[in-house]
Parts: sequence; structure tokens; C-alpha cells
Amino acid sequence: MVSISSSIYFMRLDTLPPAAKYETHIWADYIELLCLANGDGEFSKADALERFRVRLRDLGEGGDDLSHEDDLLPGEENDKLVQLISDRYRHLYYRREVFVDFYPFSFSDDKNVLIRKDPLTLKHKFYIYLLLASNLHNVEKPIESPLTSDFEFLSKEAMKKLLPVDAKVHIFRNNALHQGKYTGNLWNKINTLAKDLRERVLASESEFSAQNTGDKGLDVVGWFPFPDADAAPGLPIYFGQCGCTASWVEKQDSCSHGAWSQIMTFCSPPGKIAFIPFCFRNSDGGWHKLVDIHWAILIDRLRLIHLLQDRLQHFEPLRSCDIVEEIIHQPEPLF
Repeated sequence: MVSISSSIYFMRLDTLPPAAKYETHIWADYIELLCLANGDGEFSKADALERFRVRLRDLGEGGDDLSHEDDLLPGEENDKLVQLISDRYRHLYYRREVFVDFYPFSFSDDKNVLIRKDPLTLKHKFYIYLLLASNLHNVEKPIESPLTSDFEFLSKEAMKKLLPVDAKVHIFRNNALHQGKYTGNLWNKINTLAKDLRERVLASESEFSAQNTGDKGLDVVGWFPFPDADAAPGLPIYFGQCGCTASWVEKQDSCSHGAWSQIMTFCSPPGKIAFIPFCFRNSDGGWHKLVDIHWAILIDRLRLIHLLQDRLQHFEPLRSCDIVEEIIHQPEPLF
């Protein structure tokens, strides 16, 4: 088990997420966390109505379009709030349908109560891990680093599944738990990468500090090594960016061809993949916000589980799996 000094893993669950009402996937995550953390393993629409009413009306929490509408909460039986909660539970029911064996929750017969499954399988724990990685603001600081470091490792495994079996896939970013082949300062890493990709470095060493051990926005790299040695550049190349916070929208451009074209040559621009642990969906399975995807292949929670469903042996030994184990065995009374 992971040794963490504090026995309290969740934080700020009593505070509503600062999400707009149309961001149903964020509210659905919040309800899942409440169900996971609650001692009785349940969270109902009635629970949500009570909690949301008080915190929206009296404390002004939630997104601006929720907390600042004077007519949103006129009374106990407010139709708008009831509809708001129903929309979130509809999204949760969609998740139950698409995540199938990986979904760690079930519903009461009337679909009004979300219920944590017992016992939880490794598939369930993998889903819970992705839920935690999507909500770093709700966990204690000591476990953020393993959650994010392991996400980069699992994104590497997902890229392997996307590419041919002979493809080469590596973590480029400095990773606290999973050291790859690219080590040293950024200048050295760029030169090693250019050699691997059969390209030439365009930038000069003077443009990089010797103390710079960064990654220029590149987290994971993959390519297919055709057997024509160094004679012919132009390999199929994929650059991956991993994001566990809302800033993934802006960060996905950091590993684009445009961002790297002044650093090294590319006979053919690299493909761009954005890996996120969020369930970036609306309740009918479409993208929550298509304009947030910037010429990238987006691998969200649903696609990650599809890619890694037969590779959970890579998840089980990770620190994050141990963290999930400890969290589910230390529920936090919420009421």
C-alpha cells in the first residue's frame, strides 16, 4: 500500500464544482465522488437536491450561471433545480450503459439512487482511478503526483495499442515514477529524439539553458520504425500531450507540428493525440464541446478504457491502484 501521511484523501467535497450548468460531465463526476466517499455507498437525487439547493442559493457556489440566477431557487420544489439534477443522473445512466463492466456504480430500480458496487473489481478500480485523475482539486496534494505520473505511463500504453505492434512508444516528459529513454537536459533529449525520428535539429544549443530539463509540451512520442535504416526519413510519428486539468484544452497545442517545426525538421508533420482522464461527453455520447478539440485525436475516459481494457496488468502494479484501494476502504461520512 502507498504510505500517505493523511488518512483523509478527499478534500472540498462539501463545495460544489465551479462548473456551468451545461457542463454535465463535471457535475456527474462530482456526484460519483460523493457516492464513492459516502459511508453508505449511495447518493440519491433527493440527496443532490438538498445539497445543491443550500450551496447554490445560500453560499453562491457553482458556476456563475447557477449561483447568480435570482429566480433559480424560489422554493423547496424548484422545477429548474429538479430538472438540473435529473439531467445529471441521465448522464450517469448513459455512463452505466457505455462503461458496462468498468462502471463501479449501479442504480436503484427507479433510477433515482446511484449505488457504489460491492465488491469492486480491478475494472471498477481503473474507472475510479480515472475519476480521481480528472478531479485533482478534490484530492489531497500528496497523491496528485502519482495520479498524474501514472496517467502519462498509461497514456503511453494506450498509444502502443493505437499503433502497430512494432511501433516504438516512449515517455518524453520527465516523469517522477516512470523514467524513459529520454534523460538529461532538454537539449540532449531533443537531439536523441531527432535521431530516433531520423530528422535534423534546427534549433541551436544556445537557445536552451543547460539546466532546462523540460519537455516543450511533449509528453509521449510514438513512431513506426520502417526497416530502411537512416536512408529515408519520413516515419509515421505521433506526439501526445497528457492533461489532467481543464488546461488540457490549451496544452494540446504545445505538442503540435507548429510548436515543434522550429526545433527539428519533419518530413511529414506528426499526428497529435490528446490524452485526458475526463469523460468528455454529453448524455448522447457526443463530444461535450467539439470546438475544444484542436486538430487532435482526443482519447478521453471512454476511449482510454476501450484501448486498455485488455491491458489492466499495466495498471494493477501502479501506485495509483494502491491509492484507489485505500480510498475505497476509507469512506468519508458526508451527511
